[in-house]
Amino acid sequence: RRDCERCNCTFRQRAEGAFRILTVSQDDPGKTAAFHERLGVHLATAFDPEPWTASDALGVTTVPTLFRVGPTGPVEETIVGFDRAGMEGLSRRAAALSGRPATPLFRANEHVPAIKPG
Repeated sequence: RRDCERCNCTFRQRAEGAFRILTVSQDDPGKTAAFHERLGVHLATAFDPEPWTASDALGVTTVPTLFRVGPTGPVEETIVGFDRAGMEGLSRRAAALSGRPATPLFRANEHVPAIKPG
């Protein structure tokens, strides 16, 4: 694996020392690793195979679903589906929580839809 400092792993870099990020994948580990590599991210990942017990317990009905969990445990924010503005807001809050300056989550030359349902 590449060193996270050399990749575009924005969420993880902002999180260090402020909070932790865990992803839950419904795909197999190989497919998930290929997806992370393609995006240039390295995140701790738990796998939730069918019948998706963890996803059901969390009330996930759409993927992706992002949860920001507060320091004492309650979910403070939920983003359902691919929501660019929601993800950019989460990225800004991650930067603020970690004491780092906010930087764009997506590259200027990337075509990123505003919303893309899972």
